[in-house]
Amino acid sequence: MAKMVLVSTSGVPLVIGQRVETFRGEIGALLGWQEPRHAGSTGRVTVRLDGAEWVGEWYPSVIGAEWVEADAVAEAPGGGYNWHAAEVRRRRLEEAE
Repeated sequence: MAKMVLVSTSGVPLVIGQRVETFRGEIGALLGWQEPRHAGSTGRVTVRLDGAEWVGEWYPSVIGAEWVEADAVAEAPGGGYNWHAAEVRRRRLEEAE
């Protein structure tokens, strides 16, 4: 699998320590992540919600994030997610199957 980058819904790469919000409106800090291990995986994100003594490990979509190939991020102006490049790669993968 290609090197992956965790990005927000706006296409901005996320960093450890960044403040994130869950789909339930809870705020916390992104402590880490685990990249997808295979094509059918979404990976995981680790978050400590404000005021919580525990750490949650969730699907990236819980915080409005997704994994993209690192070169898709690098190709986009301003470091955002290049939707066209990602779509081209998705089509190539489908054709290869």
